[in-house]
Amino acid sequence: GWSSEVLHKWVVQQTKVHFDLYESFFSKHVYELIGVPIVIILLFMLRSVLPSLPNPRNKMFWLIVSCLIWLFVLSGMHYCILRQPAPFGVHPQTHSVTFFHPMTSAQYAFEGIFVATCQLVASILMVVLVEIYPKMQGDEHDKIVVGALLAGLFFLSVLFVRYLFFTKQHW
Repeated sequence: GWSSEVLHKWVVQQTKVHFDLYESFFSKHVYELIGVPIVIILLFMLRSVLPSLPNPRNKMFWLIVSCLIWLFVLSGMHYCILRQPAPFGVHPQTHSVTFFHPMTSAQYAFEGIFVATCQLVASILMVVLVEIYPKMQGDEHDKIVVGALLAGLFFLSVLFVRYLFFTKQHW
């Protein structure tokens, strides 16, 4: 992405006019200003939801919480919080928007979220194939079609993540 420092350096090189670059408080602390209220809201929501659950061992609730935590970890949000990368970039020659960073050791925020979502979809499809599909009632032909569709979607999402990985690593 184009950070303010990169644009500042480019303007100084092109115009030979030196000036100071001041960043606002919001631009320096955007993740803290957005992330802390979201965490506080989620904690209050969790505090209000837990007593109203009929059974504290509600599997669906903990499945959703686990998926959200897993999505957070896989998307590299900890990387985004520490390094504060741009959400997306602009290709220097074509000026088109790009969501995948060209360097192997860096990422845009949307890149991590997108790949983690693909992995989460593949995982959910695998759980459906293993747990729900064998218990499915109905016509044998319908069951075969649904199973083939689920397996196809699973393999497509896995192959897509694999393709993105190999494209990113230049293998």
